[in-house]
Amino acid sequence: MNINEILKGTENTTIEFKEEINESMFKTISAFANKDGGIIYIGISDKKEIKGFEYTNNMLGDLTNKVVNLLGIHPQIDPIKINKKDVLQIKIKKSNLPVSYKGKYYTRVGNTTREMQGEELRSLKEVNLPEPEFKEEFAGFSLYLRKDYYTEERLKETGLNDRQIKAVMYVKEKGKITNKEYQELNKVSKPTSTRDLDGLVKKSILEKIGITGKGTFYRIKGLQRA
Repeated sequence: MNINEILKGTENTTIEFKEEINESMFKTISAFANKDGGIIYIGISDKKEIKGFEYTNNMLGDLTNKVVNLLGIHPQIDPIKINKKDVLQIKIKKSNLPVSYKGKYYTRVGNTTREMQGEELRSLKEVNLPEPEFKEEFAGFSLYLRKDYYTEERLKETGLNDRQIKAVMYVKEKGKITNKEYQELNKVSKPTSTRDLDGLVKKSILEKIGITGKGTFYRIKGLQRA
């Protein structure tokens, strides 16, 4: 859509303007992800005045990482020029799983972001999707994912191969997996198993417990089984 057309319109279920990055932006991202997706323009007031926004490449990377860490989704963030001023365009796709911010789910009604209530929350419970756990620590917020967060569909979207997805499903059922078990599960060599498991650790899906030897295993990162 042409930016002039956007500025002629109003905020709605898929468009919102913000002068600066603030906490309400993360609520809006959650709302868009839980609805039909949407776009946030940073550097434009709600009166559609183009204020502009100063940014650096490091800031864009940090912002992307913060959205991923807090909400578990990947935004598309692009700087654009409007009347010679820089504006950030943040595109959010509809999520396959409900997205919460600080333990609360948000949705979009007209041009308003609001906390999901009653029937909407009950619909989440009906599909047995537990809320992610947020903890304030390490000078920020950490997101701990419950085991049902990882469905095969979502894992495919992260670029995992079939062996890695099969292993994650195994860990969800058994609680952990060793390198030897990975080899037997997928009929692969030890180097292939090690490479695949290292990939799962780098993607922060699994965490390695132990350094080397028989006692070393892998489990869902952040998940403590009773």
